[in-house]
Amino acid sequence: MHSDDRRFWWDGTQWVPAWSPDGSSWFDGARWQPAGPPRYPAAAALRDEPRRRGMRWWVVALIVVGALVPVAFIGVSIAGLVAYATADEPNWIDREDVTDAAAAGCSDVAQTISASPDDVAAGNAAIDRLTADVLAVGKDAIDDDMPTADWLDDWADVKAARTATLDGAPFVVPRTDDDYAVTDRMIDASPEVCARAVRLARDL
Repeated sequence: MHSDDRRFWWDGTQWVPAWSPDGSSWFDGARWQPAGPPRYPAAAALRDEPRRRGMRWWVVALIVVGALVPVAFIGVSIAGLVAYATADEPNWIDREDVTDAAAAGCSDVAQTISASPDDVAAGNAAIDRLTADVLAVGKDAIDDDMPTADWLDDWADVKAARTATLDGAPFVVPRTDDDYAVTDRMIDASPEVCARAVRLARDL
């Protein structure tokens, strides 16, 4: 009895090959018959057949590079966005702990001056409290938020100009080296709530 593909026959105990090793003869169950051209590769032919080569190394390299380039591009893009989002803005105060302290101090200045516009000493004391509140955030935070130190210096200049009025001198808005009013620079650099405090401190 032969197997369905007729490659083996059952000798009563086990399946044995029905084809001779060179594929030229076939056992019909009783005797070997010439089979004409071999239907199956001989064992020698199988040994001589070239092995299928694996994928060339440069093909693998191209595939790897092709996969890594988009990943690298995405990584660089994300890093760039993070750097942009966290970069210090040199023109205004934007660090949260600094802006929170500045906003609280500005509210105090605005309330104090609006309650007693002619009380220069009380307004200046509020400016001192504002400065102390921002300095309490710490030097590292102030240095990390570029305009903060200059903004505090501007407040000191405004306070000095206010103090000069106690001797009867008119209030003169301090100006930058390029003749820009420091009060305008203060408003531009600080939280919105500070604009009112700066104007009240200026408009004696």
